[in-house]
Amino acid sequence: MLVTMMSSSKCVKQLDSLVLDLNLHLCVICESLLQEHEAEKVKNGCSVMTDAWLDRKRRSIMNLCTNCADGSSFVSSKEMLDVSHTSEVIFELVDKAIEDIGPDDVVQVVTDNASNNMGAKKLLLEKRPNIFWTSCATHTINLML
Repeated sequence: MLVTMMSSSKCVKQLDSLVLDLNLHLCVICESLLQEHEAEKVKNGCSVMTDAWLDRKRRSIMNLCTNCADGSSFVSSKEMLDVSHTSEVIFELVDKAIEDIGPDDVVQVVTDNASNNMGAKKLLLEKRPNIFWTSCATHTINLML
């Protein structure tokens, strides 16, 4: 019985060591992928995308992501329960994301066609005239159908 307990303890230690090694290896891979993604943003620029939605508890949430040739990545998320979705609020969130990413690395912002987003578009064009604001093609097609 004592031999079994000792070998079990040794197995647990070995398993812990393997899990730690695997986690370290995954961290290195993720870091490498993030560096490649950042290099792509600097080389060719990226799009900032917004999406507002309600979760199962009816809380309003706005996500901001980037998209470039290497794919999409998450930037931030904000619970908007106590905040009205005004043009000014959307502009502030998008402008902060652009500032965090680097204004020289952002080519365009993509949102749906809601009037508050179009108001934010005007505010952004005043501050950053070199960044395009594009309406989401899927949202536009859905409106036509």
